Amino acid sequence: MLRCLFFLLFVAANQAFVARERREAQDIPAPTLIRVTLVDDPSLAFKVDWTPVSTPEGSEPVVGYKLKVWEQEKIKTYKYELVNGVKTLVEEYAPAKFPNPDQIPTHKPRDILVYGADKTTAQVDGIEAGVTYEARVLAFNKNGDGPLSGPVRIEVSPKDHDRQKDVYTVA
Repeated sequence: MLRCLFFLLFVAANQAFVARERREAQDIPAPTLIRVTLVDDPSLAFKVDWTPVSTPEGSEPVVGYKLKVWEQEKIKTYKYELVNGVKTLVEEYAPAKFPNPDQIPTHKPRDILVYGADKTTAQVDGIEAGVTYEARVLAFNKNGDGPLSGPVRIEVSPKDHDRQKDVYTVA
């Protein structure tokens, strides 16, 4: 009987500790994305800046940020074209639609970790012109992740990429 009582107290104490950790991670506010800048040296990339966040007094401090970047998925489509007078089935890849900005994309993002509560910039390398990206950022501490920021959608137009350094925000 004593073992059973000890076991129940042990489980209850562990559950309280886990609940406390989850609560403190939820005390982290969401950062706000403030700027996206195109970088074209030596390869195509963009930088994302956000506002710093801090936790309430008594909570674990922010350790850093996670920038999450989703690339717009492509779906395979088929259409018929006339090639040398012959009707031919041609395979194409068309961009899939991103979900509503209130919804988080379901496919796996690229995560970029930034350590330090005062570091509020990250660079996303290896992007392609003509592809749409969605970026969101969250702050984290030793207890877990805070909520994601609102999204920003970025597309670098293939023709504009060569003549000017603009980033086009879609949403």
